[in-house]
Amino acid sequence: MALINNSGTWPTNDLFAATLAYDAWRAKYFSTSELADPTVSGDNADPDGDGMPNLLEYASGTDPRVPNEAPKLEASVSASDGVPSVVVSFRRLLLGV
Repeated sequence: MALINNSGTWPTNDLFAATLAYDAWRAKYFSTSELADPTVSGDNADPDGDGMPNLLEYASGTDPRVPNEAPKLEASVSASDGVPSVVVSFRRLLLGV
């Protein structure tokens, strides 16, 4: 039986690390006292010093305690019906039900 957590409009399944809601992700990586300290567990905090704030670590599906390379953005130009557009690709956390 899956536990479904609807956080805003994003349904998430907290049984699997790849689909944790943000609050569940924070609870997984930070102690109760750290959760009360925004300099450690806040959205803009960077406890591992890798230049990626917690909110970006969550969105990238990475561990906020392990230094990573910054997420790579790839940009290209694509044309649909002769109209050019910019396409930006990046790695993100998959949310599923």
